Formats: sequence, C-alpha cells, structure tokens
Amino acid sequence: ILAMHIKFRKLFAASGISVVLIAGLLWAADWSLFVDTQLRLSLVFVAMGSYFCGVGFRAASLRTLAPVGLRGAWRDWFRLAARHQFVFSLMPSGMGDIGFPFLAKHYTAVQIADAVRMIAQFRLRDAFVLILFAVVGLVLQTFSYTYALVILAVSLALLYWMDDFVLVCLRGATRLLSAGRITAFLQLCDAREDVAGSDRALRMCFSIATWAFVTTGMYYCF
Repeated sequence: ILAMHIKFRKLFAASGISVVLIAGLLWAADWSLFVDTQLRLSLVFVAMGSYFCGVGFRAASLRTLAPVGLRGAWRDWFRLAARHQFVFSLMPSGMGDIGFPFLAKHYTAVQIADAVRMIAQFRLRDAFVLILFAVVGLVLQTFSYTYALVILAVSLALLYWMDDFVLVCLRGATRLLSAGRITAFLQLCDAREDVAGSDRALRMCFSIATWAFVTTGMYYCF
C-alpha cells in the first residue's frame, strides 16, 4: 500500500509539473493565435496519441538494442525513453544523448558501454529512416522511381545490418586512436553477442514505426 501511495504521489507530481509547463508555454505564446484559430480537439488527440505511440516504439526499439539478458520489463524502457526524450528536448543539441548512458544505467540493467553502443546505433537508425522518408517525398514530387528504389534498398539494407555497421565504425575508431582509456572503452563497447535475424527485423520495423508516428504527430500539430 505504501509503495502504491508513493507511485500515486509521483504520478500526481509529474502531472502537476506537466500542467505548469504547458500553462507557462501558453502564457509565453501569443494566445490570440489560439483564440482566432478553430482548434479541433480530435486532431489534438491524434497528435498526442501519435506522440505517445512514438515514445512507445522508441522504448521497444531501445529494448531490442539491449543485450538479450538485460532487457527486463518493457515499462522500464518506456520510462527511460520518455525521460530521454524530455531531456533531449530541453537540453542543447546532443546533450540528451550524452546523458543517455547514465539514464539507461539508472532505469535498466544496461551498463554504460552497452548504452553508448545502443544510442549510437539508435541515432544512426533515425538518420536512415529520415532518408527513407525523404526518398518517399522525392518520389511523390519527381517520380524518379529508379534512383528512389536504389536509395530505399540501400537504406533498408543498412537499417537491417546496422549492428554490424556500428561495430565497423567502432573498430575503425579504435584502430585510429592510440592505446589508452578511450580505446579500451571503445573495445568494451565493441563486445556484444550475435544478433538474431528476428531482432534485426524488429529493430528496423520499430525505427520506421517510431518516425511514422512522430511525423504524423507533427503533421497534425502544424
């Protein structure tokens, strides 16, 4: 009962902070823009639902990137994904990702070295998914199907084999650096278990689904 009471207190405090932040943003914004615009609540709920679905797929993607024996409960990864997204939104560019390994160690059983590999791979996957979406946009505008299909095939292949691509980058950086603590740390990040084909497919699908929901939310927001 005491644990449940503490959880409710934390939930209440988090909700209160969210309300205060939203109120502050509305106060700082030009309220006449909201008054003069016909706000459709259905679209607001679609945008909010897309945001939470995006966070959910981020959590699922991060969980599949973790070593098999350290994946734990999905709710822990959802908490990690939500807090990482919050920090990433507020902090200067890149600072949220720098702090990710420490957040991951706090909320999950993943160690710092594994978390570094995970966030590097996570961001590379984001980049290739955005390339995929850009290609779709080009296809719709220019109908250059040949070049679009080539870029799509390369991007999907890189997404599927991203684990090996990240390892190649880590090993290349290790060879370029002289022996020392950074080299030893990169070698520790390099150590990982073999990835099953099902995990590769899930990671690819989760990355695409994440940005599909994020894009949908942004579209209905603006």
